[in-house]
Amino acid sequence: MTSPPQGRFSFGRRRLLIAGVLGALAAPVLTACTSEPPAEPEPDVLEPLLASARADAALAEAVASAHPGLAAVALVASDRAEHAEALAAEIDRVAPPVPEGEESAAPSSASPPPPPEPPGDPEAARQELLAAVDASREQASALVATVPGFRVGLVAAVAASCATLHDVL
Repeated sequence: MTSPPQGRFSFGRRRLLIAGVLGALAAPVLTACTSEPPAEPEPDVLEPLLASARADAALAEAVASAHPGLAAVALVASDRAEHAEALAAEIDRVAPPVPEGEESAAPSSASPPPPPEPPGDPEAARQELLAAVDASREQASALVATVPGFRVGLVAAVAASCATLHDVL
């Protein structure tokens, strides 16, 4: 066996094999360091229903305060508040809330904007609340066919309850 001359660089099979193995091991590490950050999660499809439930509850509370003679309005306020709680719980179950101090893509616990001032006339206030409940019923009814099976019951219950609240008003 002849040894390579001193002072010359020799790149034998063993060194080539070691370099190939090290390169193969380094590739995933380099890829992980240069990959794109994960995409923002899409908002939950129940978010619009949650926003409607909160807005309807706030409107019903405002109407009940302005017109205490409308007895069924308190029922609308409590039922729509319960819908908001159930929807928020389902949204948080699927995508748990982000710990405090971190950013959240779609916070389900955000407080609703202040309710609009209800009309001074009790009948006009009742009609405005009826329109809001009807819009929520239509929104939930349209969503029933698009949500996964385990959410159908919740969305259908919201739609049915809104239809019942319309009849009560």
